[in-house]
Amino acid sequence: MAATAFIFPGQGAQIVGMGRDFYDQFTESRDVFDRADGLVDFDLRGACFDGPEETLASTERSQPAILTTSIAILRAFERARPEVVRSAEVTAGLSLGEYSALVFAGAMTFEDALRVVAERGRLMGEAGRKRPGAMLSILGLDKETVGAIAGKAAERGVCRMANMNCPGQIVLSGEEAAIDEAARLAESAHAARAIKLKVSGAFHTELMGEAQEAFSSVLEKVEIRPPSIRFISNVSADYVREPARIKDLLVRQVASPVLWQSSVERMVADGVGRFYEVGPGSILKGLIRKTAKNVDTYSVNKAEFMGGNGRDG
Repeated sequence: MAATAFIFPGQGAQIVGMGRDFYDQFTESRDVFDRADGLVDFDLRGACFDGPEETLASTERSQPAILTTSIAILRAFERARPEVVRSAEVTAGLSLGEYSALVFAGAMTFEDALRVVAERGRLMGEAGRKRPGAMLSILGLDKETVGAIAGKAAERGVCRMANMNCPGQIVLSGEEAAIDEAARLAESAHAARAIKLKVSGAFHTELMGEAQEAFSSVLEKVEIRPPSIRFISNVSADYVREPARIKDLLVRQVASPVLWQSSVERMVADGVGRFYEVGPGSILKGLIRKTAKNVDTYSVNKAEFMGGNGRDG
């Protein structure tokens, strides 16, 4: 029988109104949002439910907001379909989503994860203001071609492959001039699309070095326990269980490429045939469909899906 993985989205999945239906219908979700509002220094629930979009999209707010929404949805899912949740054997998350995965696996408390993520967002936002940068999603080119584009664009400044999301979708990150050059080169190479992302910095590059260093001291103070199920890291695309190693990889992740495609391929190779994306949006479902064939993918992002209607068509 195919194994089940629970996966969690990262920054960029936010959408105004996320989680409101769960808050209205599940006491477990309401408790998560209410607790979160007492742990951060802004109106998290208001940002999630009412926006505006530019407020919710800021790094400092979107990171704790996405984590909170993901866990609120998870708690509702645990109540509505406990047999599905108990069936999970593997968990992972895209960048920020790793913290939701660690909460799911019992390696971190929600409260600790929220405090850590709020500080992570603050540090990354500050780093982006001190060393401005941009990110560019390139569609329709292979890894070798995108790597060559990054190398050429790096003559204008920092330019790195930051997210290997799925076949034909790679995100570059770096300084503005280099990213603009990469966009021009991608167009010349006949990329299907080259889209600048609405982010506030060059995430997953050395431009986040100051944030990475400061974040290390944040994680030192937080207890992380061995996950109760297999947890796969973005940095290594491999399983990790030891708390000290998990902390090290979480720190490295701030300035390291996200190996999401390799992570999915590893899970599938190890027998995962069902993926539940728990959190706002359905970005990960789309990436998995482009990476793996003959697997079932489910987006758990609306309260109506608690009845099992979130399956791929």
